[in-house]
Amino acid sequence: MATIYPRGDVWYLNYSDARGQHRKSLGKISEHLAKVRLKQKEYELSMGINCNSHSAISFRREYATIYLTWYEETYPSSFQLVLYAVLDF
Repeated sequence: MATIYPRGDVWYLNYSDARGQHRKSLGKISEHLAKVRLKQKEYELSMGINCNSHSAISFRREYATIYLTWYEETYPSSFQLVLYAVLDF
């Protein structure tokens, strides 16, 4: 679960995960952008994504390798385009 709240001109994000409760300053941003960041954090928490962990990076690489292998066999004519798109990510 995550929440946002303003304090003066600054918005804050408050959330809990497996490591405990966290409060993060979002800075002087609009209420709309604060709500967007809240939705992003709620999505990350629901999917178990931790942007600061190295395991997310290795998972992404492992998944990309599996996906590219499948894609190359299934769609060989457009493989190069997808390869550059995935590697650029």
